[in-house]
Amino acid sequence: MSNNIDDILENDPIEDDHTETNDSSGTSTNRDEEADQPNDREVPERSVPSGVTEPSDDEFGHVVASEEIHVSRRDYQVNTFVRTEDRDDIRLGDYVQIPYPADDSELFAVTDTLRYEPYTDLDDKSDAHNQISAYADLDESEYVQIAELEPLSILHDVGTDDVESGIVNRIPKPNSPARLARDEDCLRTGLNIPGDGIFAGWLSVGGDAMTVDGEKFPYYLSNPGIDRETDEVEDGEPAVFRHALVAGSTGKGKTHFTKNVLRQFVSEKRYPIRHHDTGEDQQRRLNLVIIDPENEYWEMGEDNSAITDDEAIQRTLRRHGVKHGGVDDLEVFVPQVAGTNAPSTTESRELSIPFEVVRDRPDLLMPYQPTEITRGAIIDCIDAYFSCFDEQGGYRDRSVSQPTYEDFLAFLTEHDNEDSRLRAENDIGGGTWGPSSVASTGERSTTSSTKERTSFRIF
Repeated sequence: MSNNIDDILENDPIEDDHTETNDSSGTSTNRDEEADQPNDREVPERSVPSGVTEPSDDEFGHVVASEEIHVSRRDYQVNTFVRTEDRDDIRLGDYVQIPYPADDSELFAVTDTLRYEPYTDLDDKSDAHNQISAYADLDESEYVQIAELEPLSILHDVGTDDVESGIVNRIPKPNSPARLARDEDCLRTGLNIPGDGIFAGWLSVGGDAMTVDGEKFPYYLSNPGIDRETDEVEDGEPAVFRHALVAGSTGKGKTHFTKNVLRQFVSEKRYPIRHHDTGEDQQRRLNLVIIDPENEYWEMGEDNSAITDDEAIQRTLRRHGVKHGGVDDLEVFVPQVAGTNAPSTTESRELSIPFEVVRDRPDLLMPYQPTEITRGAIIDCIDAYFSCFDEQGGYRDRSVSQPTYEDFLAFLTEHDNEDSRLRAENDIGGGTWGPSSVASTGERSTTSSTKERTSFRIF
């Protein structure tokens, strides 16, 4: 072979386009012709649909494929890369949608964790790094931000008027775009929030109200009742018939929230009620009773000037069906017990539950589980006291026209002597009548139970 470069180039032993070979039979073939012939041993290429679309305004990144993606019955791992320009806009609790390719379904998830990690190996746990970083500005380009998501549901028929929610049984595709959920139908379906009902506040993320199409997103509690036009019973259980717990630390707005929720219940709405005695199905409006030991709820009867003086706020509340302003015919019951703040804004009058109810319900004087002997002694004393008001009572008449709790205590004091008729006839010994006696039991009831049950003030 020649060592001359020109000769080598002109006589290239490998020709890419038109190389002929001789097979064992001496037949000349062209390699291009061989390439055109099908090869049954080749693995066919298979394209995978991609969820990548044109970026939307709410898109902030994509599903990370370099970290494992999995969804199972026990746990999950769906992480997304957050673009540099969107890092300051992503918050814990943000709701996220990730489309599945080739249909109208999307993964609905919530941001569970936000974390930084370096692009390269970085040892920043040293004094040297601490001293360097003290004199250098942070360069975020050295880091990547990852949002870890908690899948909540899969939304079907997204983009239609009939968005439905299903369980998470599919895995999102790598590199699929992730965007903030800002569609009202998707948010209500994914979070199971009704489109109307009792207004509970604005949907918030990190304490900041979420906006959809420039408006705050109202959060409602489902409260079906009787349809005003058809008189038919609406499907579902009314919120008014459910228990509720409002929790929070001091000063975080528990009372303010409760006032606003209660205000929404004061309306002309009717509910299906079954009479407890006759079993008859009836339609009734709601009567709202508030037991207010701290004397805080009287303010519900007054207008809030911050709302009544701002027409824009009133229009927003009316648009979302939110009741505001003072409640007419408000009656708040305040227990007469130690430490109760007495009403100082208006006149008050006492409302008492008749002590007569104790005749048939002696347990009202037993806010604990007494022994059988003590229980029997209390019931004997109650029966003896009420006999004073019967036509053929065995004890002398009382100075009051009807039974009262205070007079009952006076009756026990009159029979405090061990030789008294009450104790002798009912065999109430000193051990039962003593420090844990009927009398002292009654005294404990004064502060712990009975007076709270029998004496209130109303205004």
